[in-house]
Amino acid sequence: SRWDRRRSHTRPGPRRSHVVGLLPGTDPRLKDEAIVIGAHYDHLGRGGEGSLASDEPSAIHPGADDNASGTAAVMALAKAFATAGGLPRTLVFVAFAAEEMGLLGSSHYVKHPAFPLKKTALMVNLDMIGRLRDAKLYVAGVDSATGLRQLVTKAAQGPGLSLQLRGDPYSPSDHTAFYTAERPVLFLFTGAHSDYHRPTDTWEKLNPQGLETVTAFVARVIAAVARESVPPGYVKLKAPPMRSRGGGYGPFFGVIPDFGEAEQPGVRISGVRPGSPADQAGVQVGDIIVKFADVAVKTLDDLTFVLRTKRPGDRVEVVILREGQERQVQATLAERR
Repeated sequence: SRWDRRRSHTRPGPRRSHVVGLLPGTDPRLKDEAIVIGAHYDHLGRGGEGSLASDEPSAIHPGADDNASGTAAVMALAKAFATAGGLPRTLVFVAFAAEEMGLLGSSHYVKHPAFPLKKTALMVNLDMIGRLRDAKLYVAGVDSATGLRQLVTKAAQGPGLSLQLRGDPYSPSDHTAFYTAERPVLFLFTGAHSDYHRPTDTWEKLNPQGLETVTAFVARVIAAVARESVPPGYVKLKAPPMRSRGGGYGPFFGVIPDFGEAEQPGVRISGVRPGSPADQAGVQVGDIIVKFADVAVKTLDDLTFVLRTKRPGDRVEVVILREGQERQVQATLAERR
């Protein structure tokens, strides 16, 4: 195997490095194709703009789940496959930099890959996989290639996982850079929680046994793809209705959702950005958004989807629940910065 460090120079300021390891394939015919297994190892440091802790935004943000969990899994997989002598296809292990700055690291890798991108059969992205609850593992991108859904389902037989499959490969994490470059992808995630981008994302809240179960499942998926005589064929799926030029999906509204388990339909607000459209409309901490621009909002996905369909400058009606009473407010959406 071979390890190196690759610089990402996509933004002025301190240089940030990827850590890349290559494990050559063992099959003379298949070793010229690769599977990329990646996770971003950066987090927020002392918070800053990305922090959702409105009361202590400059505190240290450990990022145990986001994304020490994924980084640990990548290292464990690299060690396990290297110890076993490798697989028919080449494996590329990548710890990405600058994900939190807007997928800059993975976008840089796609332009300067350690292994030819056109020969990359699959990219597997591990982001926040350390808090398995009720055995639920979210796997997105299963329709990004032919046969991938069936392969993933088969690999899950027996390990005590309840897969939540999504065909859509689009979401704000490193696999998106690969999919937009026409490579099949899988994105694994154990679910949102209220410690996301907060100083409370700490190691003792992880589920070590769950992380081991998820990593073992990933190993089976990788091994299955590595042994297929024909790799999964890329499938082009319809992109989200809009992607803001300002980085991120849709225009800016300015609320900070509560990422914990919801007790009722809607999106509970744990913070409001000062001066944002939401702030100007009178949205408050504790409000629950139940309708946004004539779309019923039952989950955070609903709110994300409807924001993608709008543009900066659009005026929308928002229905919120406050102390059990419905209220209607008007907001003018802004450009993301």
